[in-house]
Amino acid sequence: SRPFAAAAGTGAGSASVASSDGAASVASSDGNCQGKGRASSGVAPTPCASASPEARAARLQQEVDRLRGENTGLELQVQRLQSAIDTLEFIPEKLVEKAKHSPLTLLHAPVDLYIVYSIKFAECVAYYGFAYIYVNFLSEELGFTDEEAGDLYSAYG
Repeated sequence: SRPFAAAAGTGAGSASVASSDGAASVASSDGNCQGKGRASSGVAPTPCASASPEARAARLQQEVDRLRGENTGLELQVQRLQSAIDTLEFIPEKLVEKAKHSPLTLLHAPVDLYIVYSIKFAECVAYYGFAYIYVNFLSEELGFTDEEAGDLYSAYG
């Protein structure tokens, strides 16, 4: 959580400090609070009248330093992402077009795709295996003709 953030000043010799509920305490250059306004920044409250100007300035400097560090981290992340994009753009267009129509493209598919296809294969094997066993059982064990067994199976599925 951030201690506070500076909002736009309200006049000469004044500064606005935002609190967590969005209220901004406006302090004049002599350190006295002038009132409460609304600010858009969601930050932790600070007591305006009780804090000395040096303490407020120190907290402002800490916030500026924290934001600069955060900005540096984000700049490094942008550079890493840009280098990744540059690497992707280096793939020749001819290879991309060839890979779109190759069955070897499936070798680079996500593992989830293999799981889905394996489940579908097992489902088909079970269904048609049952169909064969069901019709064969009706014909050989229960004495149905092949036509009667087929009719009963067709009612099933």
